[in-house]
Amino acid sequence: MRSLGKQSPDRAQCCGRLQAVACCTVHSSAGVAASNTGCHTGQMESRHEAVIHSLYAASLDAGAWPVALTRVADALGAVDTTLEVHSGPARAPDFFACGNRLPNRGVEAYLSHYAAICPRIPMIESQAVGSVGVDYDFISESGMNHDAFYSEFLAPDDLRYFMSASLAKGPGKRLAFAAVHRSPTQGHATPQDTRRLRALLPHLQQSLDTHLRLRAAAAHEDSLLAAFEHVGDAVVLLDKLGRPVHVSHRASTLFGEEDGLSLAQDGLAIADGAARSQYQRLLASTVAEPAGIAPGGDVAVPRTTERLPYIVRVRRLPPTGAMRNELPAPVAVVMLLISDPSGSTLADTSRIADVFDLTVREAEVVAALAAGDSLREHAHQRGVRISTARFHLYRAMAKMGVRRQSDVIRLVASLG
Repeated sequence: MRSLGKQSPDRAQCCGRLQAVACCTVHSSAGVAASNTGCHTGQMESRHEAVIHSLYAASLDAGAWPVALTRVADALGAVDTTLEVHSGPARAPDFFACGNRLPNRGVEAYLSHYAAICPRIPMIESQAVGSVGVDYDFISESGMNHDAFYSEFLAPDDLRYFMSASLAKGPGKRLAFAAVHRSPTQGHATPQDTRRLRALLPHLQQSLDTHLRLRAAAAHEDSLLAAFEHVGDAVVLLDKLGRPVHVSHRASTLFGEEDGLSLAQDGLAIADGAARSQYQRLLASTVAEPAGIAPGGDVAVPRTTERLPYIVRVRRLPPTGAMRNELPAPVAVVMLLISDPSGSTLADTSRIADVFDLTVREAEVVAALAAGDSLREHAHQRGVRISTARFHLYRAMAKMGVRRQSDVIRLVASLG
């Protein structure tokens, strides 16, 4: 009689084999699942890294924003992403960038009209910097259906929902944020979507901040260089080796005359040997000493023609900061101011009239004196009596607040 508590050897072996097969099957399934999970996680991490890389690339190149912001949207399962900076409510953004999927027509409509009435911006203004918001934080589905921004602007482009990331705030309600746009099919953002956006938020902040700082620095530099065009002298900026970094339009014109003075890639070229040696010594001493210690100096440069020599003033510029020796671009350390005593830098008649509120006849006599003509010569050229020319001059001097003709000439010369 078989005991119910024991199995025959054959049956025991059979059961053992079945258990082994079952165990292998379970472990094999678990291994496949773990492998799939690991692969999915790796893909997510790779996508996350690609988004971050794109954002920092865009911080240095404005043309890379569309790709970067499209990748942000893809990582969050959305249609597209916009990056905006506003200086106050009911205004178009000061800075705007978007991905590749928003239609141009919609972008133009937003910038020209709908940004000023966007109901999302007041909600974003109330967000803390570094936080994420969604539509349901301030509006219901019914509210969306009755709001012009949602029904008239978003709906035709198959857009409905969004997530916002508050990136920065500043004086005067200055506000920077990212908006991730979703279609009705994609639906309202899920908690997982908002978590993913929070993970990207610090990188959005840093890349935008870097981009805006670089853009502001470039605009500041452009303004300073443009200001040189209003200086009466020709202006050249040199690096520490004496090579040109910037040349004003007036300087380019002067060098084009090749009258004893020109500009090469390696620096200023002076035909006269003595003046060239004097300039080279002055440049070397100016570069060698810190700004404020080396005042620079002036060099008279003879010309190949019989005209008066150029006056080249060499001046040390202040240092640009701790990174000045690490920048890949050449840094200006010396400024040359080149004046041409033979050149005409006098203001024209219309400008003289505008500046001093003179009549045309008054401005003409003032311009003539500044150009070196006598009052009698001017009267003869205009076919008027000397007394008439003198009357116009006296009225002009009264308006200019001077009593001597020499003061008139100096005032006009100061206009450049």
